[in-house]
Amino acid sequence: MSKKRMIIFTSVILSVVVISLGIVKLYQTYALGNYIDTASSATFDVNITKDTSVRIPANGYSNVFYMVSNTSPGTVRYGVAYTTDSAVTVKTFSTSKDPASGMIEENGKKYVKLRLENTSSTVKNIKISTILGYTGGGELLPPNGVTLVTDIYSPTPLAQYITGLYTSGTKTAITNNSINYNIVTTQSLINDRLGGTTTDLNGGNIRYYGASPNNYIYFNCEDYRKQTSTTCEVWRIIGVFNGKTKIVKNTSIGNLAWDQDKNDSSSLTTYDDNWSTSTLQKLLNNKYYNGDTTGTVTYYSGISGGTTSSLNMTSIGLKNDASRNMISNVTWNLGGNYNGEEINIYSYLEKIYKYERGTNVSSGVPTTWEGKIALIYPSDFGYAVNLSSKSSSNNWLFNSTNQWTLTPGLNSMVWNVSSGGDAGSTSFYSYNALSVRPTLFLDSGVLLEMGTGTSSNPYRISGGSSTNLDDPIPNYTICYNANGGTGAPSCQTKTHNVDLTLSSTKPTKRGSVFKGWLENGTLYQPGDTYSENKAATFVAQWETIKYDLTITKGTGVATIYYKTGTATNYTSSTTSKTLNLEYGTKYYYYGVPSAGYSMTKCTASSPCSGTLTSNTTVTLTTDGANTYTITLNGNGATTAGSTSTTVKYHDTKLGTITLPKKEYTITYNMNSTGIAQVSAVKVASTFNGWRTASSGGSRVANASTTPVLQSGISNWTDSSGRWTKPSNATLHADWNDSSLLTTLAAITKKGYTCKWNTNSSGTGTSYNSQSSYTPSGNVTLYAVCTPKTYTISYNTGGACNISNTTVSYNSSVVISDGAGCISNGKAISGWTTNSNGTDDGQGWTLGWSGTWVYDNGQYGITDNKLKLYAMWTDVYTISYNANGGSGNMDSHTTWSGKNVNIKLNSFTKTGYSFVGWTTNSDGSDDGHGWTAGWSGTWTYTDGQYGIANKQLKLYARWKNNTYTITYNNNGGSGCSSSKSVTYNSTIGSLCTPTRENYVFLGWFKSNYKDNPLYYYADKYPDLKNAFGYDSDALYKHYLDYGRSEGRRTSQFISSDTYTEPNNLTLYAGWVRFNYINYYYCLDGALTGDYYYLTYCAGTKCYYNRKNCERDISGSLSWSSVKKCNSTTINGTRYIGSDSYYITTCTAAECKYTRKNGSSLSGFIPDRCTLSTESTSTVTRYINTTAGLNCRTGPSTNNNVVFAYACGVQIKVKPTPTSDGWYFNPTDNCYVSGNYLSSSKPACASSGSGGGGGGNGNGNGNVISCTCTSSDSECGTSGSRIKVWCDKSQKKCAWQNAKPNGTFTGSPTNYCQ
Repeated sequence: MSKKRMIIFTSVILSVVVISLGIVKLYQTYALGNYIDTASSATFDVNITKDTSVRIPANGYSNVFYMVSNTSPGTVRYGVAYTTDSAVTVKTFSTSKDPASGMIEENGKKYVKLRLENTSSTVKNIKISTILGYTGGGELLPPNGVTLVTDIYSPTPLAQYITGLYTSGTKTAITNNSINYNIVTTQSLINDRLGGTTTDLNGGNIRYYGASPNNYIYFNCEDYRKQTSTTCEVWRIIGVFNGKTKIVKNTSIGNLAWDQDKNDSSSLTTYDDNWSTSTLQKLLNNKYYNGDTTGTVTYYSGISGGTTSSLNMTSIGLKNDASRNMISNVTWNLGGNYNGEEINIYSYLEKIYKYERGTNVSSGVPTTWEGKIALIYPSDFGYAVNLSSKSSSNNWLFNSTNQWTLTPGLNSMVWNVSSGGDAGSTSFYSYNALSVRPTLFLDSGVLLEMGTGTSSNPYRISGGSSTNLDDPIPNYTICYNANGGTGAPSCQTKTHNVDLTLSSTKPTKRGSVFKGWLENGTLYQPGDTYSENKAATFVAQWETIKYDLTITKGTGVATIYYKTGTATNYTSSTTSKTLNLEYGTKYYYYGVPSAGYSMTKCTASSPCSGTLTSNTTVTLTTDGANTYTITLNGNGATTAGSTSTTVKYHDTKLGTITLPKKEYTITYNMNSTGIAQVSAVKVASTFNGWRTASSGGSRVANASTTPVLQSGISNWTDSSGRWTKPSNATLHADWNDSSLLTTLAAITKKGYTCKWNTNSSGTGTSYNSQSSYTPSGNVTLYAVCTPKTYTISYNTGGACNISNTTVSYNSSVVISDGAGCISNGKAISGWTTNSNGTDDGQGWTLGWSGTWVYDNGQYGITDNKLKLYAMWTDVYTISYNANGGSGNMDSHTTWSGKNVNIKLNSFTKTGYSFVGWTTNSDGSDDGHGWTAGWSGTWTYTDGQYGIANKQLKLYARWKNNTYTITYNNNGGSGCSSSKSVTYNSTIGSLCTPTRENYVFLGWFKSNYKDNPLYYYADKYPDLKNAFGYDSDALYKHYLDYGRSEGRRTSQFISSDTYTEPNNLTLYAGWVRFNYINYYYCLDGALTGDYYYLTYCAGTKCYYNRKNCERDISGSLSWSSVKKCNSTTINGTRYIGSDSYYITTCTAAECKYTRKNGSSLSGFIPDRCTLSTESTSTVTRYINTTAGLNCRTGPSTNNNVVFAYACGVQIKVKPTPTSDGWYFNPTDNCYVSGNYLSSSKPACASSGSGGGGGGNGNGNGNVISCTCTSSDSECGTSGSRIKVWCDKSQKKCAWQNAKPNGTFTGSPTNYCQ
């Protein structure tokens, strides 16, 4: 069978190849379209239509969609073909919806996605066509120069491509924080080893690192079929994670809060660190995600939501579903509290990576979140740095701003990358506004279509499917704007990627020539081809036709002014002017006349105008010579003449006028001064003509009623006397005011200086009486009289300086009282006008006061001055004496006629009250009546009221105060009343209280009430020196010696003189009976070791064994009292056969009870008591530089127990033995009282040590507690108490001394 061929041209509309198959029995056919260039090299998804070819960039590729539609009956065979070129290969995408060849049913459509690759260094334009054949025919045979598409192109998924760059690259090891990583330096890729947690160097995520890796990618495109920098946003690839590509927007969408609940319309503007509920998460995954339908939103930041950002989501959000369908929904890690650390992100990469995937979060915050759009991790930023040179300049994610990350911090803080390149969670709360860069994962099926990842050629991607081939091809409306003209063509429709031939219709506009259509900066002509895929409006461009406008000057016109179009300012010209202007230009013009001419048309206030439509000439003209109005200014005239007249340019006279007058009246007002009324007077000025100014200037016309102009007045008249001033003018009356001069009336008043004043209050202008005066108008002058001022001077002959007194007439005045002036025992007694000091009879007395109504010539007044001279009298001195009191009171002076005050008392005298003054030095009343505070006029001399030798000496009179003594029984009873006493007098009888089991010692002040015997020590220093405040020893001394020596135990007794200057409370002082028991019954005789005194009987003291073998039992009652003064010790406890028992002693009496007597409740114990065994001690000091031995008994025959150093403090019983030895109960040994003192002595040296009390616990001191080599360091030299040095312990030690004072054995203690 022979083969036949037929060429059938396809008709393609809307990117659809429509195949009309009307020939049923063709064996095979082919169809080719015309050959026309198309869009730029960046074109992607070009839809092939009628008369269209594909442009392939040099060494590049283009991807296109191709659609075939069968509109003929039956099924046919089709095949896609292209113009043959050795450098071009066309392949079918493996993801194409339909293959490049096969069968197509009736009314069916086939969608083929093609890839066209160009291996040459020049751009190629390739025609795509369709070959058609019978269903039963053989192989399709394209004509020469046409090649069928048979190869398949399988695009690589983006994540797989990037992984391949790493896998195929050469690995280099790099170490960070002792962890090794593999990097591919040629691709700027690193494997993060899952934060260093896997041992596989290639087992982690693949990331881009360094300053500028090739990781740029187009995303969020308006049309993915044409990806350019104007239709897409530029994003950056972070890396590949679990087969998905993670990308981040290259720029921020704004500085926004991470969380600010005001964005949720919360009534409380709260915030936290929970990403799952944060307002930024909601913004990114809702309004940003659906950006093309969201519009503009307001976003709140700041602690209270006070900062707002207006976000146009249509502009910055996702633009279409194509972008949204590429985003993968993934699980994001929300760990990373980091314990609030602020760390260097590069140095802690692995730690950060681990924290982000941990569970350390705030309470209630989840550790993961599932969603689509979030933010970068801190570790994303860390791994983006070049680990061999860790700085922000080597980190492509750094952008010099504070950036939010996804990772929560602590206490509502969030991790961020600072503008300095550090990371931390302690700087910003989630309400702060920081830079936001959306971050997302692309689906693993997203394909890499083209691009190299550089900033100039970013990666271009597709969603990996061809479902968009079913979408209709868009159309665009092209309209025309005549731009002020008419006849614009109707709108046209342009099909996507199909060139449009613009309408050939041209608009018209009067006065303009059509230049073409302007669209987006390009000028098109009718019939041009338009290729852009967008709706557009073409605006007509016009060039306007120009004409001449001539403006000429008429007679009298000096200058022309003109402006055109929309100009604001006029241009001037002194000659006629021709302008060449565009058709329809609006023009304005006016003229300015020469001097003496006027214009009422085309003036500056009412310019002429027109619209230029042809060559035009306009002429400016004037109205002729002017007539001017002359305003006549009376210039102060009081009777007005004519106020105006006229003059015509070059006239020699003014019009007829009435002349003005200038007359003034002076009226005198006496202003209630009592001066006789003065009549008014009238004065007038002379009129000389008219001047050019109110003062100065030139006289331009005379004083006639038809004023004649003067010649040669510059700017006013010419040499012929003609008017040459080209304007209205004002002339001023010319007056000669010298005729106004007059003399004012005379005015006088006694005691006053009177003048005329223009104001009744005297605040106006003042004129002297009968002075010359020229009025400036009608005036009323007021009589104003001011009182004269007089000076009173005082002459004391140089004795004193008394200031002058100034007084005005009819005002109050006080004559000086002499100011206490005293000289040579004399004081001023009055004043005289006689310079010799003799009385002038004028009556100027000291201190005189009254109203000054005197003038010159009266009472010695001359020239407004009164000169007074002092008259003198004797001076008396008043002094004050305390008379036994204390204090100071100054004396003062007086003299005849002077008012004097006797001072109030300011002296004091302890215990006394002041009763008045007396001239008797013994303080007795003198009967003169000089009372404190007396006031009167001094009229007294020597010999009166105790005055002598011009002196009054006053002595204070005193009386004794009375005070109250109040008794305080202080535990006793019997004294409840008080007692009055007189100061410095005998106290008198004092009450005696009682107290059971106590002896009353006397009355005391409060400081002795608890220890009354302290008074006994304070009263007698010898006792205090001997016993200190040992009450037992003090009272024993009193009983043994004090009473017989006449010493007293009471602070107050009846025979004392009361010297307390106040009321006083006296307290009873008491001593217990046990003191009596002990001192009276023991009496120092009992010195044995085993016996204790228990009672006294008769004249004897009885004692018992110290283990209290015998009981005192039974019911006892009080019986008789007997003394016991014997010192003999008797072993029996009885008195006779009556079996009495001694129980207590009071006041040296021993009380005893019958054995079967009545009970003594609470007083006698059931068993025997050792109540008389005193437990009190007193403090004493060792007062011998050689030290003192403490022995087993009260003599040197006993053994030495301890040795005390000089100055050591010890406690001993208060009562010595008969031989003067004191018992130390602490160390249980005796010391001689001859070497003891009650105060610490000044020992010769502190260099030696001494033993302490018993068992090493005494207060003895050594020279130093520490030692290293020898005993001398412990103070063992001379006569000091010997101690020794323990070299191993490096301490001084001591032990009990033998009688011979040597040391034996080991130390018993160390000094501490």
